[in-house]
Amino acid sequence: MSAPYIRDMNPNDLQDVTLIHQQAFPNFFMTLLGSPFLSRYYLTVLEYEKSISLVYVDASGNTIGFAVGFLEPSNFYKFLREKIFQFLLPTLNGLVRKPYLLKNILAGFLRVNKSKSGNSAEGSCELSSIGVAKKGTGIGKVLLRRFVELCFLKGAKNLMLTTDLHNNDSVIGFYKSEGFMQAGIDVRGNREMIQLMLRNPN
Repeated sequence: MSAPYIRDMNPNDLQDVTLIHQQAFPNFFMTLLGSPFLSRYYLTVLEYEKSISLVYVDASGNTIGFAVGFLEPSNFYKFLREKIFQFLLPTLNGLVRKPYLLKNILAGFLRVNKSKSGNSAEGSCELSSIGVAKKGTGIGKVLLRRFVELCFLKGAKNLMLTTDLHNNDSVIGFYKSEGFMQAGIDVRGNREMIQLMLRNPN
């Protein structure tokens, strides 16, 4: 056995990352759309030239956590829009199984198309998703700190993320304990989201 370590994500990790996402976020919109959609999303992040995509590998060689995000979020969402046709089949598969997701799908499309200015500011980096197979292990904190380090080493002035505002105290507390501050409130359908920001100390 070797010591646990963090490395860059690659396409061979997509199956593990998709499974971890489903375990970590069981009732979230992207999860409900199904594995093909999740796999397509994380592959798109990987394909973006300014992404930061990490996986945590345990002593047995198993991938048990991940963190993904990107510098210059406005450019990422432009890149995502250019890939929109590659999402059609995964999205339709999810919609056939769960027709009630139609409203969320349309809202998500509009949000990506709009590319919110708060996360698109020049010099910013966005943490899109961080997930671990088992909570309470400290792996999330290790992944976050490595992500922050790389984000600022690559020249970002700040790091942004968005998470649920209500019934989410432990997650919000986790980020605030790492120095994140509230930067705003976003409303997505019936969900109120809190925007958190961490400034580059340099």
